[in-house]
Amino acid sequence: MRTSIAYCCFVFSFIALCVRADTEIINFRLPLPPHTTIYPTPNSLIYTISPYETLTLNLTDSSPERWFALDMGNGKGSYKSWTLRASWPGSSPTKIVLSPPLSPGYFTLHAAPLSPRFPHHPPFLTYIPYMNHLTSFISSLLTTPPPKPKLSDDQFHTPLHLTLEPLLFGFLPNTALPAVGLIILCAAAAGMGVPYVIRGLECAGNWAQAEDRGRTERGRVKEE
Repeated sequence: MRTSIAYCCFVFSFIALCVRADTEIINFRLPLPPHTTIYPTPNSLIYTISPYETLTLNLTDSSPERWFALDMGNGKGSYKSWTLRASWPGSSPTKIVLSPPLSPGYFTLHAAPLSPRFPHHPPFLTYIPYMNHLTSFISSLLTTPPPKPKLSDDQFHTPLHLTLEPLLFGFLPNTALPAVGLIILCAAAAGMGVPYVIRGLECAGNWAQAEDRGRTERGRVKEE
């Protein structure tokens, strides 16, 4: 059991290292409370999001806010618990605030720069003598795209994905089912294989002890 838990922790850690993305999640239940309302301004552009849909957006310092409207339609089925998940790459550090949907189904997403930005130090190799000349020569031989303009502390350009999906059993996102199933399968396989591994290690240990005893006895016979 402990081995299975440790294996699950390892899998979760590996996934977290591979993804390296930031996420903002808001859970809500239907029907929305009627006594709280929110409406967009007359000139606002309103994006519509439906169940099981993922919208791709680009947030910038000149356009940091987006308005959305829920279009549940016939896709909500019998689900009462839902989740809105905004995810963006960790390479674009941004503060994202996602407001909960209010009656009749409007909500907002606001972005702001993370200030101050983390300093980016030059690589260690640049401190080695003549290394700058070598890297410049190699770069001249390679075709590389022009570097992106450096953003100031108040500027940002963040690609973002917004997903609307139901919560199974009130807490499990629908898209997480394959990952959960894979983790359970791997944990079960690891639990079934552990006894055989332990048995093999015990056999190897017994064989090594027998070899040591035989070697010791042969040494005694030679001495006699």
